[in-house]
Amino acid sequence: AAARPTAEAVPEIRRGGAAPSAAAAADANAAYTAALEAEASGHAHVALERLCEAAELGHAAAATRAATALMTSEGTGRLRAPDDSRRAARYLRVAVAAGDADAMNALGAMLLHGDEKATGEARDLEAAARLFAEAGARGCAAADYNLAACLEAGAGVAEDAGRAKSLFRRALSLGVFRAHLPLGRLALRHDADLGAAARHFSAVSGDVPGDVSAERLETLGIGEEDVAEATFCLADATERAADVGLARLERRR
Repeated sequence: AAARPTAEAVPEIRRGGAAPSAAAAADANAAYTAALEAEASGHAHVALERLCEAAELGHAAAATRAATALMTSEGTGRLRAPDDSRRAARYLRVAVAAGDADAMNALGAMLLHGDEKATGEARDLEAAARLFAEAGARGCAAADYNLAACLEAGAGVAEDAGRAKSLFRRALSLGVFRAHLPLGRLALRHDADLGAAARHFSAVSGDVPGDVSAERLETLGIGEEDVAEATFCLADATERAADVGLARLERRR
């Protein structure tokens, strides 16, 4: 999720790489400040309108937040419009041009899935991986996770389990809890490290295996499907460890 900027820390405003006029910059800042005030007052629909206004004037932070809201419509009090996804893509490119890491990650995800009919953006795995790499270099933990997933699958980049593992670990250290899952998979299938795999899967599965309480899922930023996968993989790792133990006992007889 994009960081929640404050009115006191407004990013540099650019549009297509060119510096805007002082009047346009002032208008964009004013619209962005109005959006923050509307949001604080609980007027989500008005906030989105002001964010879009600022985004049209090239405000990077507003563009990222407007794009996110248009793609989800959660908490905005409005129904999705047919052109929301295309507008979101356009706003993301405004923010990417200004160097916004969250926008780079979001646009990368859009290119990775490539729903050209909805967004106007064709699938481009190589471009997605480049955006994830740039966003990760700028400190975006979600981008580290996404690039690691590309490296694990060989999507847009050469498959590299070692580098994927390194990036998953960095993402985990920065708060992306669900990175435990791919780290567990890599430990199980690539490193044959059953102990490490079990530790990662146990973290997601919970103290009570299969714990999908709403509070826990929200706190950790994971879904029921993540817990289900972790619980299944934990059972697999435990079974394999038991088989290894039995084989060792047999050899000693």
